[in-house]
Amino acid sequence: ERQTILEWPAPGDFVSQQSDYFHRKQPGTGKWLFDSAAFQQWLETKNETILCTGIPGAGKTILASSVINSLQARFEGDDQVGVVYVYFDFRRQAEHDEINILSNVLRQLSQERTTIPDVLQALYRCHVKSQKRPTLADVTKSLQSVSTSFSRIFIIVDALDECQAIGNCRMNFLSAIFELQRICGLNLFVTSRPIPDITGNFRNNLSLEIRGDKEDMRKYVESHISSLPRFVRDSDELQDLIATQIVEASDGMFLLAVLHMESLIGKRSPKAVRVALSKLHTGSNAYDKAYDDAMKRIEGQIDDQELLAKQVLSWIVCAEKPLTVVELQHALAVEKGDTELDEDNIPQAEDLISVCAGLVTVDDESGVIRLIHYTTQEYFNRTQNAGFPDSDTYITSICVTYLSFKIFESGMHTTFNDLKERWKLNILYRYAAINWGHHARRSGLVLPEIMQFLRSSAHRDASTQRWKNSEHYRQGRLHFPKPSDTRYNFPMAMQEIHLVAYFGLEAIVKKLIERGDDPNCQATGGKTPLLQAVKMGEGDIVELLLAYIATNPDIADIEGRTPLSYSAELGERKIVQSLLATVTINPNTMDKAFRTPM
Repeated sequence: ERQTILEWPAPGDFVSQQSDYFHRKQPGTGKWLFDSAAFQQWLETKNETILCTGIPGAGKTILASSVINSLQARFEGDDQVGVVYVYFDFRRQAEHDEINILSNVLRQLSQERTTIPDVLQALYRCHVKSQKRPTLADVTKSLQSVSTSFSRIFIIVDALDECQAIGNCRMNFLSAIFELQRICGLNLFVTSRPIPDITGNFRNNLSLEIRGDKEDMRKYVESHISSLPRFVRDSDELQDLIATQIVEASDGMFLLAVLHMESLIGKRSPKAVRVALSKLHTGSNAYDKAYDDAMKRIEGQIDDQELLAKQVLSWIVCAEKPLTVVELQHALAVEKGDTELDEDNIPQAEDLISVCAGLVTVDDESGVIRLIHYTTQEYFNRTQNAGFPDSDTYITSICVTYLSFKIFESGMHTTFNDLKERWKLNILYRYAAINWGHHARRSGLVLPEIMQFLRSSAHRDASTQRWKNSEHYRQGRLHFPKPSDTRYNFPMAMQEIHLVAYFGLEAIVKKLIERGDDPNCQATGGKTPLLQAVKMGEGDIVELLLAYIATNPDIADIEGRTPLSYSAELGERKIVQSLLATVTINPNTMDKAFRTPM
């Protein structure tokens, strides 16, 4: 029960990230930070905050991992000192909201206690029956209570700039941490890009600028000489030239040193190396130019390698969530028209990395395959249309082909054990079921394989079962371990039009209605396509459905709630206006809890 309660407040943790980042640290580097007067003052004085800012690629995350490791080693065995940490990630902004992150901090502190804190047990019991997430107030109150049992607390927050500012997530998180600091005198270590909206919150605190230290970068270059051709390894003079020129050209950007080293792999002669060194990119556009060069190296490979590299990059850049290596391997094995996974078509994991010219890496602990840095993602966001413009169409096709496999012809499973077995055996099932429609919406094309998939009620039901399970968490309903024989009948039977309305696939909704599909059909739970679109904030789908005379905007679900009721609760002003503009709408409809949209 202890582990169940500890894992309950927030999904996942940051342990694998910490392990991966720290193991990427070049031995002997980072000493300048620990020796600095500002860091020493922060370490030795209770209730201190230090903000460490740096340009992209300066090495902030690796240094943060070093600080975490150092603190853990220093206070190992001292149950009066709590060391907790947060790694914000631009790829995970949806799941890294303030409640999840603060819940994770609560979890880390609670793990330091030999018994689960009473306040966490009470919070768990209070919410286990309702299957609702704790509120921000619930979590902060519990966090404040648990923190008082420590004599000192260190919180390390990496990449605060990657915490989304939309919806006040970043400010709510900081406000909660600052209030916790006021109560228990914690020490706060933060890294970020130098953004005024962030630095303005730390005007009266200690600060440090993080730049790639020249000595540290030289150690990195020298330790990676072994990856270069033999003629480099045999020439001390050439090795010294490489180290000197890469460090100078990188100008404090550790990531640039990594990219420059990668650009020398495969050079055929000392002259080729010297020419490459003379053309190393510097300045504000250095990253883009280095990424341009990497793409040229990718396009200079044989056709099969170039295609594999672009498929790998397409998936990583466009994916709705970080993918593991195994998930990506299975995705790359699927071809249009397949009816089952051909294991002979699964590419080797190492090939996925080697064909991508140093732009891709794998986190050893988590198994996630990712771009080497968020600046790489930003580069591809700007250049995607030129590099691989049809990525979403390609990914949509792969996802719906996968979901149409024969193995899903049995439709829904009715026991939790059977469902877990399906998740385990079909590696890409989760991703494809939850995200195919998001890629289809961005693609904008009505692919034949989409229509074929939608026509099969069994395949559709199998996909929505996995999708609905994920949706429960998104809506704030938490899940708890179930015995293997538990019947697992989610209210999720959906017609084609419900599913495409949920994903906002306007062209397909229109196609289905023109085919004669009923815009008022109700899924289990009473939801109409209009209500489904309203709950997802799909204003264009709402407008499209309301344009058809046959659409009844007042049909309620099993809770007695209408589309107007949900749109009012969600604060969707434009949707509310669209609904009120229809002649037949009743704004005073009362649900089973005796509530009206007002």
